Amino acid sequence: AFLRENDIDCLHGEFSDLRQARTMLRDCDVVVQLAYRAPRSRAGYHANRVITTNAVLAARKGAHVLFASTVMVYAPDLPLRVPDAYGMEKLRLERLVRRLGNSVHQPTTLLRIGHALGPLQPQSLEILAALSCGVTQLPWRGLRPSNTVFIAALADVVVRAASGTLPTGTFDLLSQPQWSWLDVFQYY
Repeated sequence: AFLRENDIDCLHGEFSDLRQARTMLRDCDVVVQLAYRAPRSRAGYHANRVITTNAVLAARKGAHVLFASTVMVYAPDLPLRVPDAYGMEKLRLERLVRRLGNSVHQPTTLLRIGHALGPLQPQSLEILAALSCGVTQLPWRGLRPSNTVFIAALADVVVRAASGTLPTGTFDLLSQPQWSWLDVFQYY
């Protein structure tokens, strides 16, 4: 909906089918792999692996592949610094993207994204709902890092990839300087 609202053409098909994925990506200079299925079963793990694989293998030669990972690979809220199941799954998928990208010489950039904020984003909608209910206190007085990034920053990354100025590798995509939760709530 957000893409169509901003006059971006959308293609539809079964991305887990390599032929259909190649058809959908044949004219793309940049592939942004945002899809993720919560792996509550073996089928969920398989779906994530196939979609991620096809994002790299179906991209036309030389297209820049951007893979959306997460800062949860660092386990920022856990005392043992061991990623939870989501962080571990994203780490596995990161390794897959790196390996496939290297094997087919496809430029790949992995983005470890925090909480995405902006129009139609679930986190923004939750914050607005909390504010409309009169939230007046935040845990730790709101001073903890929010790990947020606005989707405009992601759009900028895509533009940089299309212009050939985005490096390959793994990068954290967070607001700089990093905002606290108090900053985020004050913004909204």
